[in-house]
Amino acid sequence: MFQVIAISVGSLLKTQMQSLFLNRTTIEDSQLSFIDEDEMVTASVPKLSNHEFSIFDLGTRLANFCSIFGPRPATWFLPVYSTPGDGVNYRYTVRCGKEVVSQAGTPRKRRFYEIC
Repeated sequence: MFQVIAISVGSLLKTQMQSLFLNRTTIEDSQLSFIDEDEMVTASVPKLSNHEFSIFDLGTRLANFCSIFGPRPATWFLPVYSTPGDGVNYRYTVRCGKEVVSQAGTPRKRRFYEIC
């Protein structure tokens, strides 16, 4: 019984940490899985990492982690409010679709987020 609980909690922790390190919500991750399924038919198209989908990704895992848990490691595991900001406005990164395409190297079909 303990093994089943450990596997379940471990897989949930892994999923949540992946989302945390990319500064994504669970909804954004589920939307990415639908996009990936649509692209399976176009296997010849060069695929970028899922890194470019979130405008809230601050670039590094540590920056993303600190944007949620706060800048002081001493308060990360204590039940105190340590998140910077007001909880409504967040730091974000503006990336144009043309920049995303230029990072891929070869042209590919345009996607819904490539509006710039």
